[in-house]
Amino acid sequence: MINYYLIKSELDTNQEEPYVAHINHNQVLDQNDLIKVMAHKNTTVTRQDILVVLDLFEEVIEDQLLLGNKISTNLFQFKLSLGGRFKNRTESYDKKKHQLRALCNLNLSFKKRISRLASLTAIQKRKSHIAIDTIMDFGSSSGRHITPGGLCEIKGYGYSPYEEDKLQIQLIHDDGQVYVVDQIHRILPKSILCNWPSFLPKGIYTVQMLMKTQDGAQGTSYHHQFCLTL
Repeated sequence: MINYYLIKSELDTNQEEPYVAHINHNQVLDQNDLIKVMAHKNTTVTRQDILVVLDLFEEVIEDQLLLGNKISTNLFQFKLSLGGRFKNRTESYDKKKHQLRALCNLNLSFKKRISRLASLTAIQKRKSHIAIDTIMDFGSSSGRHITPGGLCEIKGYGYSPYEEDKLQIQLIHDDGQVYVVDQIHRILPKSILCNWPSFLPKGIYTVQMLMKTQDGAQGTSYHHQFCLTL
C-alpha cells in the first residue's frame, strides 16, 4: 500500500489546482534489510548466497563502467557522463577541471510496471513523522557499530531545530534496557549531531527516535539495528 498526502504548493501560481502530492514512505530499507526479505521469500537461498551475488553484481557493474561500457538491466540502466568545458578539440581530460559522472536510471519498463500495479491511498500529513536513513559513528567510521560516548551523525528527515525539547533518541538493548541520548549538539531538518551515552554494555541495539505530537502522544520513527563493539 502506497500512502500519499497533499500540500499546497508555494512555487506554483495555479489557483485552480494549487495542491501537489507527496509520498509518505512507510520505511527506509537498506541492502541488509532487502537481503532479509529476499531470504524469507526463497528458503532455498541463504542470506550469505544473496550477499555474495549482490556484492558480485556491484563489482561487475563497477568493472564494466570503468571499461567504458553502458549497462542495461531489468531494473536499472548505467552509463557515464563527462562534464565541464574544453577550450578546443585537442584539449585533454583534466580531473581538476572536468567531472566524470556515473549515472543510473530506472528501466522504463520497470517504471511502467510499478505505475500499473501500484495501489494508492490518500492520508492526512503527519507533521510529527520522523525517520532514520543512515547513522555514522565517527569513532568506528561505521554505520553498524557504536562507540560508547562517541560522536555520531543521524541522517533522515522530519527533524526540527525548533522542537529539540520534543525529540528523544533512545538506544534499546536486546535485553530491553533503554538508554537515552542526552547530548544533542545540532539539529538540522535532515541531520542530527549527538554523542552516544558513555556507559553501554555489549549487545545488539535498536536506535529509536521519538517525537512528541501536539497532543502529547509520541510518534516512533523507523528503527535501525547496530552491533556494539567496545
